[in-house]
Amino acid sequence: AAHGGSAGAGSSLWLAFHDDLADPQSSDPVLRESSRLSAAGAAACQFSYDILEWEKLFGEANRKYGETQDQPGFYGLKTEEELRGPVGQKVRADCDMRGLISKDDPPVFLNSGMPGGDITNRGHLLHHPKHAQAIYDRCRELGVGVVAQIPAFDLKPGPNDPQNLQEFLFQHLKVDAAPGKSTEARS
Repeated sequence: AAHGGSAGAGSSLWLAFHDDLADPQSSDPVLRESSRLSAAGAAACQFSYDILEWEKLFGEANRKYGETQDQPGFYGLKTEEELRGPVGQKVRADCDMRGLISKDDPPVFLNSGMPGGDITNRGHLLHHPKHAQAIYDRCRELGVGVVAQIPAFDLKPGPNDPQNLQEFLFQHLKVDAAPGKSTEARS
């Protein structure tokens, strides 16, 4: 399993949703290992690292608070034409976590404590709960297991869901707390 906050959340979601990176033909035993996860958690995540997708989700706020200079350079590209052309499209698609989600992906736990509403600064743009909601909605659409704690949109774990990330990970990693002890004592 993997979990992180902000960029670590993005990395965790990318691993959860990306196709297996294992190379069964490699002479390196590490490269033969599967990169697929059993579960992932994400706090204050971004829904995509295809920064052109942000315009669709955030509109004017993205233009106001987003990083608009050297977008091609963000991907190691040189020109706007490369960014929007076949090479750029391939690179951007490979880092679009929402776009990578498929029905065979592992379950995820999303947590976003940021307020919703109008975006007030760059940090709010980077961690707005709309990011988590975009992942949540896509997972639900495709039938991927998802539990969300997003107070800004009144999303919370259901009564039969793990109520926090630790419970979620323990459940999906099949780790049981010792009888009579909280899971916190085992972490």
